[in-house]
Order: sequence, then structure tokens, then C-alpha cells
Amino acid sequence: MTKLVWLSDLHLSATERPFGIDTKARLSDALAQIETNAPNAAGCVFSGDLVNRGTEEDYAALAELLGGLGLPVFPMVGNHDARQLLRRHLTLPASTMDDFVQYSVAFEDCTILCLDTQEEVAEHGRLCS
Repeated sequence: MTKLVWLSDLHLSATERPFGIDTKARLSDALAQIETNAPNAAGCVFSGDLVNRGTEEDYAALAELLGGLGLPVFPMVGNHDARQLLRRHLTLPASTMDDFVQYSVAFEDCTILCLDTQEEVAEHGRLCS
């Protein structure tokens, strides 16, 4: 059976403390737990909001942290994310759509479907047609 790890709403910030939390330290701790407890996972899905403000600096920090994971990373866009910056800093599967950060990944016994729910200039996400 395929083992996947799934984290959501990282709200990573390179310089700020969203919600009064050191999100970089929290993500670093979570990644260490994944490496210790799920080293044989087929991959790790990170659903948006990956960063809190959608800045170049935030995505660079996110890419640095995720780059050391040692598992395939499957990022998903949320309403706080910036598609172009995500594409610039994170590796996406070759099947990713051109306009949206949407793709599927097939495993032996399951398929994950990563959908882009970003609604620009909104405080919520939604799936468009």
C-alpha cells in the first residue's frame, strides 16, 4: 500500500511570525519527524497555503527547507500562494498544466490529484470551471 505524508497550510514566512508562530522552525521540526517516522513514504503532499505572503523570499526559504527532505514533494497552490513564484522555486511534475498548478501523480495502488484552488485577490480558495 502506498504511504503518503500530507501537510497543509504551512503559511511559511522567511521574516515574519504569522499568527505569532515561527513557521520556519515548525516546518523544520515537521520535516525532521517525517524523515524519522516515514522515510519509506512515496512522497509528501504540501497543500496551500504554502507561504503566508507569496514573496520571493518566502518561496526561497520554502525551497531550501523542502530540498533537504529526501522524498518527492508534491506542492499545491492555495489562495496565499503565487503560482509563478511557486513554479520558479519548487519542482513540479512534468504533467503540471501551463495555466494552473494542477497535476496528477499515479502510484501502484492510488492516484493523487492536486488541484489549484487559488482565487486571486480573495481570502478564500475555489475551483474554477
